[in-house]
Amino acid sequence: MLEAVLLEQVEDYIGPFDLDIDGFDESWWTPPVGRVGSSHHDWLSFILDGREVARAESDYEAQLGGDYQGPPLPRRIIDIDFLEVRSDRRGEGIGKQAVELIKARYPGKVITAFSEEADEFWAAVGWRRYPRTDGSTHHRPLFVWDARQQQL
Repeated sequence: MLEAVLLEQVEDYIGPFDLDIDGFDESWWTPPVGRVGSSHHDWLSFILDGREVARAESDYEAQLGGDYQGPPLPRRIIDIDFLEVRSDRRGEGIGKQAVELIKARYPGKVITAFSEEADEFWAAVGWRRYPRTDGSTHHRPLFVWDARQQQL
């Protein structure tokens, strides 16, 4: 069973992920981070059989900019900045399980993800695509899980 482990930043300006684990895009996991305790991000490592098989970074104080078609969204949302399944474990359903654990972490919240060439994945896990009202195609597609609507 997949387990989500919340990682803590322990050193200023250094993210909490182990960059020596093969199969992850290192450029995603070395973004600039601030001083310890100053971040509004959660870093999750997903563990299966004692090994990290996926990871995610979410911003729990994100603000949605731009206008999107569909039901109105609050400006303050939870945004999944990055979600990655280790390259040798893709296609096993791990990403879907990781998304379920993320949703459970933020019950009743609106969670967004700007798709990085993963539109089919976000649609397959039941997230709704919100097109921009201006029709711009220069932005990554926005996918939304609105737990408020799920509770109706």
